[in-house]
Amino acid sequence: IEKRNEMAEEALDNVTFSKNEEKNSEIWDKKSDKLEESYNKALEKEEQTKLRPVAVSVNNLISAQRVQTGLEEADIIYESYVEGGITRLLAVYKDISKIAEIGTVRSARYNYVDLACGDDALFVHAGVDYDFCQPHIKQLGLDSKNMLENSYYKYAYRIKNGLALEHTLYTTGENIAKM
Repeated sequence: IEKRNEMAEEALDNVTFSKNEEKNSEIWDKKSDKLEESYNKALEKEEQTKLRPVAVSVNNLISAQRVQTGLEEADIIYESYVEGGITRLLAVYKDISKIAEIGTVRSARYNYVDLACGDDALFVHAGVDYDFCQPHIKQLGLDSKNMLENSYYKYAYRIKNGLALEHTLYTTGENIAKM
C-alpha cells in the first residue's frame, strides 16, 4: 500500500507538472508569436528603408512627349541638355514596384550618371556611350542596367507608336524590380 501511495503521488506530480508545462507552453507560444510578429514588422520596415531609388533615362524630344509614360509618378524629375539643344529626363522613383509603365527609355548620359549616383539610385537606361559614359559609370561604381544588353532586354518591350525605333522602348516597375 505504501508503495502504491508513492507511485500515485509520483503520477500526480507528473500530471500537475504536465498541466503547468502545458499552460506555460501556451503562454510562451503567445509571447513567442508576438515577438515574431514584432520582429517581422521590424524587418519589413528595415527592408522598406533599404529600398533604393531607381533612376530611369526618359526621352524628352517634342515628338516623343506624347508617348511618355510614368513621369507623373516620379518622385524627382531632372531635365538636362544632352546635345544640340535636346533635353532628356531622368525620372527618379522611390518605390519602382508601383509604376505601371515607364518610357520611352533612352540612353545613359554622362551628367545623368552623376545625378543617379548622387541619389544612390539604380540607373536604368537603353544604351550607353562606351568611350566616356561607361567608364564613368564604372569609376563611380554606379549600379547600372542597360536594357539593350541581352541580360536585361527581356525586361523591356517595344510599342509601335509611329515614331522611330529609339522612341519605342518601355518597361514597367515590376520588370525593373526583377532586374
